[in-house]
Amino acid sequence: MSFQRSTQWWFPHGLGAVFCALTGSSAVAVDNGFSVTTGVEFTKGNYGGDRQINEWYVPLRVAYVGDAYTATLTVPYLSYSIPAGADFIDAEGVRRSMPGERASGLGDVKAAVSGYDLLGTEEQGYAFDLTGEVKFGTGDPDKGLGTGENDYTVQGSIYLPGQTRSFWGGVGHVSRGDPDAYELRNTWYGILDWGVVLVTGKYSAGFSYTWEQAAFAGNDPVSEVTLYLSEAATSSWRGTLYLLGGLSDSSPDWGIGYTMTVDWRRPGHRAM
Repeated sequence: MSFQRSTQWWFPHGLGAVFCALTGSSAVAVDNGFSVTTGVEFTKGNYGGDRQINEWYVPLRVAYVGDAYTATLTVPYLSYSIPAGADFIDAEGVRRSMPGERASGLGDVKAAVSGYDLLGTEEQGYAFDLTGEVKFGTGDPDKGLGTGENDYTVQGSIYLPGQTRSFWGGVGHVSRGDPDAYELRNTWYGILDWGVVLVTGKYSAGFSYTWEQAAFAGNDPVSEVTLYLSEAATSSWRGTLYLLGGLSDSSPDWGIGYTMTVDWRRPGHRAM
């Protein structure tokens, strides 16, 4: 059993970074059609301060997989609590300053399109892909659920497939909107992911590393490592459990999450 290419792509800025990368992991060949993914992520950290901040991320993602592309729409629900008096700007440039309360609601809706095999093919042992994403400013900036501005991301990635191992790496650039209250910078980021099919063939595991420039002057760059375990339970259902650890003050100290994907796609064609 070999690795199949993910139908989701990783945009590491902000909550749900791991969700974007892992929900497409599968060892099942599929054809064109729709898939739906949901999950939950919890993170905890002090982000350079002395008081803990707790955050929940619950997304719903719909994807359509074509012959050489994937289009996705992600609608997230966010919830976080911070201590009274805390006031900081997170890795995505969102200002969090609620006075010791829990804020929750709709986050920033994201739409993305990925084109596959622009250079090379899986059969040739490598493939280069290109992805564009728009993050709409739908999250309420007064609640710290977004900046209120649109962001635009372009990402190039290379995929090296194998029968029992795979490597995936990507580099991207984020052009950020301009909030009225403070200034944000455009940022570059990079991701490395290595995965292996376990002995049973039904499971796969992997390790990922993410780095991104700070969106706000004075903040540390984002730096995170992730360990994950995926199960292809059937040809139409798969799940992933993951743990993450932060290596900088712009990342959470730790986090845990689970995603589940259901496919309505015909078997028989190699997965995108």
